[in-house]
Amino acid sequence: APARIAPAARGRLELYRSIAERDAKGMLALGSAVLDAKDAQPDALWRRFALLAAMLGAHAGGEAEKARKLWSEHAPALYPDGRMAPHVAYLANWGS
Repeated sequence: APARIAPAARGRLELYRSIAERDAKGMLALGSAVLDAKDAQPDALWRRFALLAAMLGAHAGGEAEKARKLWSEHAPALYPDGRMAPHVAYLANWGS
């Protein structure tokens, strides 16, 4: 069955798996891959999810600077009006 899963869906499942397994490196790598995709850009909600997963992975892996860099590179496009849920604001300001 996995061979019949569309590549885009497979990528999402891989990110979900890394989160479920608490795999910090996987969360950072797979979340970043979604954000860095140049071809078919996923919807904003998925990109927001990927940003938070990548940032959590960076923090969990002891790479707070990478989390800050991800936020500064991607948040302006994903949160253009600056409005965000409290958990997003908390993550954005973690370690500031």
